[in-house]
Amino acid sequence: MKLARYGAPVEWHQDWAFYPHTNDDLAEVGIMIDDMTVDNGLMLIIPGSQKGPIYDHHANGFFCGAINPLTSGCDFSKAVPIGGPAGSLTIHHARLVHGSERNLSSRDRRFMLFQFRTADSWPLAWAQPDGAIDINDFDKMIVAGVGTLAPRYLCSRADPLAPSAKARLNL
Repeated sequence: MKLARYGAPVEWHQDWAFYPHTNDDLAEVGIMIDDMTVDNGLMLIIPGSQKGPIYDHHANGFFCGAINPLTSGCDFSKAVPIGGPAGSLTIHHARLVHGSERNLSSRDRRFMLFQFRTADSWPLAWAQPDGAIDINDFDKMIVAGVGTLAPRYLCSRADPLAPSAKARLNL
């Protein structure tokens, strides 16, 4: 929720940085609970950016959850506002670069987000407190299709989790 007259901006980012998976078949579905307007901090997207690189979300060596607009090379001048009346939906890929402005209005602005992924797109950081992944709990979240014991891996040069060539040679 973005609180009235303050509701902090959300810095430019890719959702992928917050929850990387074995592949990038991930989508976010947003439901506008309230009207989303220029005044109350609508979402801004960079169209087509999901097809580009995974950007660095670190500052001074620490994860900050934001892309540095001064050093990233991303063209933020291509930003497009996404808003609409309450009940409207947004759907975006987890690698789409997006953010939002501050809520300057006198009304709170609510926006509910849900993540969907293919059954073979396993989260790389999702685990129980003891570090174990309970496959039964994972399978309970499947909306359509069937579970699998074989995750599909996407490992590309743009993948921040992929070991460098030098690291692979040292294995």
